[in-house]
Amino acid sequence: MTEIFSYVSIALVFLWFINRYVFSWLGLFLNIVGLIHYKAIDNIEDSVQGTRLSYLVNLQSLASVITKNSDYQILNHGHSLLITRKWGKVQYRLFFTNSDDFSSANSPYRPNYKGYFKVSNQRDHSIYHGEKPFVPVFILRRRIFKMINDLPLTRLQKLEIKRSIRIRWCSSISLGWI
Repeated sequence: MTEIFSYVSIALVFLWFINRYVFSWLGLFLNIVGLIHYKAIDNIEDSVQGTRLSYLVNLQSLASVITKNSDYQILNHGHSLLITRKWGKVQYRLFFTNSDDFSSANSPYRPNYKGYFKVSNQRDHSIYHGEKPFVPVFILRRRIFKMINDLPLTRLQKLEIKRSIRIRWCSSISLGWI
């Protein structure tokens, strides 16, 4: 009996490993049943502006360094910067902006000036906004963390961004976070 239990536990660990790093069986099953349609990357904090950062982002230096890498596309709008990278048919986005609260523009120290960022992913020519549900979470995290690691920021600044990202299953009903 204990021998069967050990084989079953080894098989379950093996299936968990495959589900986590190779192919998401659970995501495929939930998609076939119709409960989920895609996996999306977004901010933990649901806000129109995005997640508030503890530092201001130097958008010009960020754009100049990232422009040198041909894998990225940059859209610079003065107070905001959109960095995109494509893996297959899915486009991953990092959006940085510096926002001014009310009348702090007159202050030389700008005490209310804040940096914000948003993250997302979108499939080409699809109504769904993220990866297919059978793509493992590990791959989504690896892709977005690769984008963050390519940014010319300090280790602590990158860590702050990474901590405020979530990957979730999306459908017409909310299943929560992974």
